[in-house]
Amino acid sequence: MLVKYLPKEYVSFKENVKKTTALKDKKKTLEERLSFLDTKSGLLYNGSDEEIYLITLNDYYNDDLTERITEAFEKKDYKKYSVFTHALKSSSLGIGAIDMSEKAKSHELAAKSDDIDFVISNYEDLLETYTKLRADIKGALEI
Repeated sequence: MLVKYLPKEYVSFKENVKKTTALKDKKKTLEERLSFLDTKSGLLYNGSDEEIYLITLNDYYNDDLTERITEAFEKKDYKKYSVFTHALKSSSLGIGAIDMSEKAKSHELAAKSDDIDFVISNYEDLLETYTKLRADIKGALEI
């Protein structure tokens, strides 16, 4: 969203971003191709600009938080865990992954309030949901 307001000399994109702006099945609408997301919400968070939304989806896929979340969990560093789940919550909401955002929010709040039992009991589910979401994004985009 911010990209369209920045001077061109301050903006650069990774080469693969241009490739991912084309979705595999061009006959379907954006909503059909990304049916696992709330695309209307995702588009709103991206200035109602489809190109920016697709770039954001590409960034979401490429900025994998799995390793950082796992490392914080395994080290029992729940302060960092809450930071990384906060990032997952916000970035998920920004693409219209409402369920993922809500799960991440639950983990963030649990870690902040020292509800470690919740974090431990639901950690695997969080990562499985995130992994599946990233796979679905990869399947919908040419990444």
